[in-house]
Amino acid sequence: MAIANSSQHTLFFDAEAAYGDQDASTAYVEVEHATCNFNVTKSAIESERIRGDRNIDDSRHGVHTVGGEITAELSYAPSNLTLLEAALGGTYTTGSSSAADDDIVKVGSSRRSFTFERNFKDITAGDFHYYQGMEVSSVSISVAPDAMVGVTYGFVGKSLTVSDAIDSHGSDTAVAAAIKPFDSFSAVIKEAGSTVANVTGLEITIENGLAPAFIIGSKFTSRPALGKCRVTGNLTAFFEDKTLLNKFLDEDESSLEITFTDGTNSLKIAIPRIKFNSGQTDVSGEEQISLGMDFQALYDSTSATTISIDKTP
Repeated sequence: MAIANSSQHTLFFDAEAAYGDQDASTAYVEVEHATCNFNVTKSAIESERIRGDRNIDDSRHGVHTVGGEITAELSYAPSNLTLLEAALGGTYTTGSSSAADDDIVKVGSSRRSFTFERNFKDITAGDFHYYQGMEVSSVSISVAPDAMVGVTYGFVGKSLTVSDAIDSHGSDTAVAAAIKPFDSFSAVIKEAGSTVANVTGLEITIENGLAPAFIIGSKFTSRPALGKCRVTGNLTAFFEDKTLLNKFLDEDESSLEITFTDGTNSLKIAIPRIKFNSGQTDVSGEEQISLGMDFQALYDSTSATTISIDKTP
């Protein structure tokens, strides 16, 4: 009997017309991924009945919790652009840069749910898994020297269906071979509007506060409430002077911007108003001393958002 191998695992997705309802008429789009841990967990309800002989009388499966994470290399692939848009809850609109085909998305309240199709191609029984009602609960973007740019998407979903055959829908669309991942070599970081060249690490996290919401009469979640869009992160840079540290000590606000390019396409993440909440200059061994700074993003009235993502073309 064949054993499923990760090298033959594929992942596709499609936007749902209604929460939890798979759309059979449209094509599924490939999701670039390095790992995928979508799963279903169930609570266990144990009977409290006392039998008199120390044995447990009964147990039931409780509510279903559906979700998990995808890790990937950030790129201009349609899956990344769509999931980033869904995470912010906005819609790409024409931006304000000099590029005519520049589009920007800001924080909004639009809800988007997806059906994900996992295919374990080297087995023939139960090889198609369909996760319905999947919404983006979090996004984490990681930039480090000498590496591809990493991204992790967290999801909260409604249900899972396992099938021996592919469900009826439009043809699957694979990611174009010409789309390459972004790397840290081509990244440009600006702090307070000025390019900085001493950054050794940047983490940006977007959280939407989604959590399952259960009701009497069903083991499946109703649609979760959409919480505030919380944007936090960490900036690490070589400690060269007091400029950044003083922004933490004096509680001065700043801004961050990072632009990625693959030579043809670019993606700019702008956080127009941040507050640094830490400034650590730890010493270890004989290495350069780094300044580590946690930050919180805040609403900026000029940009009318906490964070924006600008894609070109």
